[in-house]
Amino acid sequence: MAFALCDGAGIGLLAGCSAIDDLRSGKLVRVLPDNPTHGRNVYAVYTLRQFLDVKNARTFWETVPSR
Repeated sequence: MAFALCDGAGIGLLAGCSAIDDLRSGKLVRVLPDNPTHGRNVYAVYTLRQFLDVKNARTFWETVPSR
């Protein structure tokens, strides 16, 4: 999604760690800084299992709930 946002596709909610470089370079601009983002639900969707890296998916699902 960061690529689309950098190309002007609109606004979106990104994790700070994935957006920090683009924020620092000015490719992305933070909008609505007072909008609370904590407590949101997170969903992961993939269309074809053949493209799913099982090791990365497992790491993701073990890490994300703890944050």
